[in-house]
Amino acid sequence: MDDLSKPAVEPSPPDHVEAPSAQSVGHSPKADAVAVVVSGRGRVGKTTAANTIVQFCRSKGATLKVWNADRQNETHSLNTFHPDALRPPTGDPEDKRLWLEERFDEQARGRFDVVLDMAGGDPLVRQLAKEARLVRTLARRGVQVTSVQVLGPAGA
Repeated sequence: MDDLSKPAVEPSPPDHVEAPSAQSVGHSPKADAVAVVVSGRGRVGKTTAANTIVQFCRSKGATLKVWNADRQNETHSLNTFHPDALRPPTGDPEDKRLWLEERFDEQARGRFDVVLDMAGGDPLVRQLAKEARLVRTLARRGVQVTSVQVLGPAGA
């Protein structure tokens, strides 16, 4: 007995399927901006990780900004590798908080990507995340936050 539910000839797949454009699915042509926040305890390789991310992305043609909030690392900071890296005016927690708020606001308005190197053990992003609901607030403004937590041995 023939199975009448199956077609007699299987249709062949199309040679080329056009992906929907951003406009056709109701999105703006520019995707959300991305903020990569590199954090962890001191002396575990955060700056090395942040530098690698920046170099890789720029080698692929990305135009992104570099923010260096690590005022504890003056000898091998991101500014050593990327002179265009922005820094808070001082290491004072209030100065850094205001500086970060201004930078994130600028990022949300300008829709650019950024890599942020935080100082080892700096509770500032955690505090902002709690008080300002940082991830949710930035997501509503078109910035997707990605956290890179760098781990290392206690004696590093």
